[in-house]
Amino acid sequence: MGTKHLKICWEQEREYLTLDPSRLPRKGASIKTTAYWPREKRLVEYKARCVGSAIRAGERELVLSYSAAANPKLKDADACWGTSRIRFSQDLRGATAYWNDRNNAWASGNASDLKILAEGMVDEAQQRRQASQIARPMQQALRQILLESDGRCAISGESTAVALDVAHLLDVRHKGAVTTHNCFLLRADLHRLFDRNLIVIRSDGTLKLAKGLSNRYRTELGKHRVAKRVLSRIAEGLELRANLQAKSA
Repeated sequence: MGTKHLKICWEQEREYLTLDPSRLPRKGASIKTTAYWPREKRLVEYKARCVGSAIRAGERELVLSYSAAANPKLKDADACWGTSRIRFSQDLRGATAYWNDRNNAWASGNASDLKILAEGMVDEAQQRRQASQIARPMQQALRQILLESDGRCAISGESTAVALDVAHLLDVRHKGAVTTHNCFLLRADLHRLFDRNLIVIRSDGTLKLAKGLSNRYRTELGKHRVAKRVLSRIAEGLELRANLQAKSA
């Protein structure tokens, strides 16, 4: 059946997780999921633990536990803790999810929607690199997450989806993870310039432009800086990228 990417619409967030319906995680396994908080326009990543999974004739069930202890970076955030129970048919046509909140009974309830994300959403730049890099099964879901949360190029503000790539601060060779803290949206041409270090994003969001850029790019990019909400998310990755480039200089 292969890997699938699920989008679960809870009352206060949209959660995305990747799994193989034919090989569910074992009890005790650690699972990473990504969520988008619409009210805060914020992306967060959870570490959940599988506390139960079963494959029966025609139906699959997965139970995940979320705790503050396993997610120290979110201890001061307005996050909910508890368990989710996801059930879906073998053909994935029927799926439901229920949240059991550990602290607030009123927050428990069924997800308003659960769907399988469309295939083929890997950006073109990533497709060109797949022959030489490790496969990234989360890439398809990540692009959808970034389109829904950020919705535009982090530098230019371009919002036409087909013009946007998923850019990575650190690639697989340098242990770059396919997470929202290592990835952001860039217009395709700016993505190529960024990968070749002709555009460098400083820690304050301003841009350092290489001498090789045309006056047209300089005029366009001179007035732009990375949006604050994106910058705060990728700050650590920017620092790691800068240190890596300094060592190789």
